[in-house]
Amino acid sequence: MATRYDSTTVASPRPRAREMAFLVVGCTGAILGACGNDAPAPAAASLNALSTSATPSAPVVVVPRRAPDLVPERTAVGGYEVLAFRVVLARARIVIADSAMSTDLGALLVKTGGSLVVNGGFFTPDTRPEGLAVSEGQELSAKSLELGGGVVAILGGRARLFAAEDDVPLERLDFAIQCRPRLVVGGAQHVKKDDGRKAERTALCLRDSGAVLEVVIARSSAPGRGPTLSAWSRLLAARGCEGALNLDGGPSTGAAWREGSAVESVAPRVGIRHAIVVTLPRG
Repeated sequence: MATRYDSTTVASPRPRAREMAFLVVGCTGAILGACGNDAPAPAAASLNALSTSATPSAPVVVVPRRAPDLVPERTAVGGYEVLAFRVVLARARIVIADSAMSTDLGALLVKTGGSLVVNGGFFTPDTRPEGLAVSEGQELSAKSLELGGGVVAILGGRARLFAAEDDVPLERLDFAIQCRPRLVVGGAQHVKKDDGRKAERTALCLRDSGAVLEVVIARSSAPGRGPTLSAWSRLLAARGCEGALNLDGGPSTGAAWREGSAVESVAPRVGIRHAIVVTLPRG
């Protein structure tokens, strides 16, 4: 069900000492492919001193250092699997990235150097993000009362779940995402009835008075399997979530994470707009 590939294949070999010196002296088409128009030309003496170096066979590619692993807890439930990633907020950086309507979350994980990438909030038919999205204090899209639902916000190192109509303190937020519905409120199941539709799901679960944010995914090997919203709400309440918010689900559900030297990925079945990127500290 998960696609595995070696994340180390994206990085080019480490430049030799002469190549690193060449990068310090100046930019050349032979190594970097092209120079900016405003880049100063390297001194002639420096070029002559390095002219005996062979042109590298591959360009130097700068790839973010890999972050620590964030391996999920796995539970089989009926015809689907539940993946739960536990994130201690005091030890994590959480941002929202534009995935450019791609399904390749593994590539986004490698590009950002993160530990986990998961699908985020809703988007409109013309691919604009829908609902409040805040990343590192910057508002990416505005809150929508029409969308309703709720907002998971991180401020002061702790997560809180707001109703969409609540006054969310935007000037103090590090992170926020609006979606619907709220699945768990005050530790209790919040969705009691639904239309009976089963689907793959993604949710954010708050634990330990907001000190822990758990990313929970219900993923199936085939579309049309997974929990109904009320079953999803009941499952998360039974897991001990103090609050939980449903994110964009169905064919948008997907994630990528690190396990050893590989990236594990369950790709969304359609492209998505925003993705949530979790990065754990090194060391």
